[in-house]
Amino acid sequence: MIVVTGPGRSGTSLVASLYRELGFDPGGPWRPNDNAGLEDSAFVKANEDLLAALGTTVALGRRAPRGRWGRRGGRVDGSLSTDVSRIPGWLSEPLARSVDWSRYKRWPLRALDWSKLDSVTREYGERLRTMCDAVEVVKDPRFCWTLPAWFASGAPISAVVLSLRDLDAVVDSRISAFGHLVGEHGRGWAKNDFAYGIGLAVATACEHRVRLEILRFPDFLDDPGALYGRLPLPRQVSSEDFERAFEKVRDRSLVHDDR
Repeated sequence: MIVVTGPGRSGTSLVASLYRELGFDPGGPWRPNDNAGLEDSAFVKANEDLLAALGTTVALGRRAPRGRWGRRGGRVDGSLSTDVSRIPGWLSEPLARSVDWSRYKRWPLRALDWSKLDSVTREYGERLRTMCDAVEVVKDPRFCWTLPAWFASGAPISAVVLSLRDLDAVVDSRISAFGHLVGEHGRGWAKNDFAYGIGLAVATACEHRVRLEILRFPDFLDDPGALYGRLPLPRQVSSEDFERAFEKVRDRSLVHDDR
């Protein structure tokens, strides 16, 4: 199984779209409102269970359904989430400072609790291995934080594709897509959390001697030939078929920050 991951809003959905166009469907629907998706719900649920069991965080996840200002729900980081477009401009900055003070300045990042890895592997190992049996490619940003559990369980992962982007662009994109209200301290908190997840994914792949390909988004959009030589594939694909599939999924108009 090939794992596609990254901190989210960093090109992972485009990579997953390319795999699907090549005939290796990662599963899951496309979300046109977010310009993202292709995440198999079974793997998302497994990763969310692992995050909770290992006691770690993922910053700036999908927000709760729209409601009254300040309504929260569902994410490990507990950040304030609302329909930001409904907040008057004069009020957004003081509210963001309040969020920073009440949450990000009081809550430290929660790194993976390594002491729980053995018990988590015993509890979830069979489930994780069984899920991988009929899957060629799977995509989920949460793998950055959960890969240690997948490998410890003996899941048959043959390669990890890590799509990365400028961290400020990642934060901007997640705030825009998911409606978070975050001040400057919260932005730094989120960048540290993403950097931790990236480092954890790299270290885990290296520790288990698994092929690791790091792609920089959006740079790889400009060189399909180089990407063809680097992207791990479940089966051989001709360079001509690869470039045809690439042209179908490449859309520069969706890149709103080219840092």
